[in-house]
Amino acid sequence: MKKLYSFLVLIFVFATLSISAQKFIYTPALSAPSDADTNQVPNVVLDWDAVTGGSSDITYEVHLDVDSTFSNPVIFTTMNTSVTCEELMFGTQYFWKVRASDGTNTSYWSEIWDFTIFDGIVLWKPNDGHNDDDPDVLLTWRDKTGGLSGPEITGLTYFDIQLDTAVTFDSPMFISYVVDGDVFEKNAEYLHFGTTYNWRVRAGHSLDETEWSDLRTFTTIVAVELDDPNNGSTDMGIVFELEWDKISGILDYIIQIDTDPAFSDPIERISLTNKIMTEELIFGNMYYWRVNANHINDVSEWSEVWTFETINTVLLDSPENGAINVERLPNLEWEEILGASKFQVQYNDSPDFTEPISDVITPDSLPEFQIIYILEKEVEYFWRVRAMDGLIADTTDWSEVWSFTTIGEIGIDNPVFNEANISIFPNPSNGNIFLNIETENSMNVKLSIMDLLGKSFYEKQFQFNHGTNSQKIVLDDLANGIYIVRLENDGKVYTEKLVIDK
Repeated sequence: MKKLYSFLVLIFVFATLSISAQKFIYTPALSAPSDADTNQVPNVVLDWDAVTGGSSDITYEVHLDVDSTFSNPVIFTTMNTSVTCEELMFGTQYFWKVRASDGTNTSYWSEIWDFTIFDGIVLWKPNDGHNDDDPDVLLTWRDKTGGLSGPEITGLTYFDIQLDTAVTFDSPMFISYVVDGDVFEKNAEYLHFGTTYNWRVRAGHSLDETEWSDLRTFTTIVAVELDDPNNGSTDMGIVFELEWDKISGILDYIIQIDTDPAFSDPIERISLTNKIMTEELIFGNMYYWRVNANHINDVSEWSEVWTFETINTVLLDSPENGAINVERLPNLEWEEILGASKFQVQYNDSPDFTEPISDVITPDSLPEFQIIYILEKEVEYFWRVRAMDGLIADTTDWSEVWSFTTIGEIGIDNPVFNEANISIFPNPSNGNIFLNIETENSMNVKLSIMDLLGKSFYEKQFQFNHGTNSQKIVLDDLANGIYIVRLENDGKVYTEKLVIDK
């Protein structure tokens, strides 16, 4: 018995020594994707933990198969701790395992894990059932498998996109697009207006393609929506901007304006943008307007019909009606009228304008007129204005008649603006004149040369000292005609008529 025991001890020691002399290699532990993971991409990366052994040169052997018995595996050999698959089949379950070798010894096989490749795209925008989409609506889908929860989608060659008015995708309205496998959106092109479309997407590579996504619908915009001016606007000018909501994916817009709500004889314009300036309008008319959009495949319905009314009178501003102590050379002002080319201004010392003191047509569209002849002291003056469109000889009605009363005295206690102390010569002139002023005090004087409509051709500031001052004024650029010389100091004004005759 004692001999038997000694023999067994010797065998155990020998076995222990033999094992300790062996170079053992640990079995790799799988890392990713997790066992039984779904929604994996066709170029999934298989990853495991590194192992140690008798040599630093460890080689890994990976088997991948659709059969858990690995009857026909794809085999990878690598010194890395991962491998990247290529073009795996969509919706397919794969099994995989790994073992390590140092060239002499080989580990046991790892556990067998499995994963499944994703098999469908998740649509994103437009939302299912969305309305009023442009005819070039942007179609987008998720860039992750499973929508938001899975890994980012890679390993694809292309996406197929299909649109149709029929859920069977076989009508004459059928449209299809193909985009690269790393692009997750596509603008539609020239879709019909006011039409409901079904759409779906699938992914693919050279060996396989996914199932079609769930079907979604959207409806394209029916008609243009008007923006400005507001419906029913009044007192509009005759040249202003019409604006409406922009629709993308079209070629242009057609705009119609008419005094007839049935648009029997419209003014028709085409615009490449969502705005246009009005033309050919008449003062004091009610207008109806509408817009549609078009491209190579379709024309939208007309927008709602909106109205605006052009102004038919001028709205006076200054001097205020009934104002008193108004300077004797006031500037008459009124509200701007868009599109008016000029204004007719009349003023008189009575409300009867049969023979007004002044009846002037302004040279431009500025809403003001500078009176250039000094008005009488303490006199009530009446004035009115109407707008004119020089292109089509149209005018508004006259404005209301307003009145103002001039101030009683002009000037200051200084004889500088006294005819006895001012001389302008020669008059008539060939273009050069001299201005002589005798003053008891030093002062700044602004000199202006204007035509009979108040348009200024020459302006300059002069410093005059105590005593007699003389200044030469060169007016070679002035055409022959009658002008007004205007002197101004501290709000006080002197005017004199000047004739240029070269």
